[in-house]
Amino acid sequence: MPLHPDLVELQHRLRRLGVVAVEHPDHVCVRLPLLSSVRVRYDGERLACEPRFGALGRTAATVVTVGGGGLGAATFLALAGITPATLAGGFLVGLAGIYEVMRYVLTESAVTRVQALWEARPASGATPARVAHGGARELGAPSPAAATVPVGREREPVK
Repeated sequence: MPLHPDLVELQHRLRRLGVVAVEHPDHVCVRLPLLSSVRVRYDGERLACEPRFGALGRTAATVVTVGGGGLGAATFLALAGITPATLAGGFLVGLAGIYEVMRYVLTESAVTRVQALWEARPASGATPARVAHGGARELGAPSPAAATVPVGREREPVK
C-alpha cells in the first residue's frame, strides 16, 4: 500500500529541514541520535507518532533497560553485598536511566516538531493567499480584516 500523499509531502519537508526521514511501506521513520526514532503514520484521518528506542517501542525499551538493569543490580547486591562491583553496577544502572531520560526528551521533541510541521502544511486545494492568512492568524498575527480602519473614522494619535 503506497503512503498517503500528505505523508510523503511531510517527509519531503522534513528532509528539506535536514532531518533524516526514511520512507517505509506503511510509515515514515524519522531517525534520531541515541539509537532513537519516531514512526509517523497517517491513515487519512489521524496522524500517529510512535517513538522507538532501537528495535523496541519506547516503553518496552525503558522497562528492559532500567527495569532489567535495576533488577540485576539489586540481585547482585543481595548476593554479593556492598562491594565495588555492586556499586559500579548500580552506578551504571543510574547512567542507563539518565540515558533513557535523554531519549525521552529527544523523541518528544521530534514528535512535537513533526506535529507542528503537520499542522502548518497547506490545506489540500487551498489557495496560497488563504493558507498564508490562516497561518498568520494561527501564529497570533491579526487578520488583514482587523487591520483595516472603517471609512470616516480616523485613529487617534498615540500619546
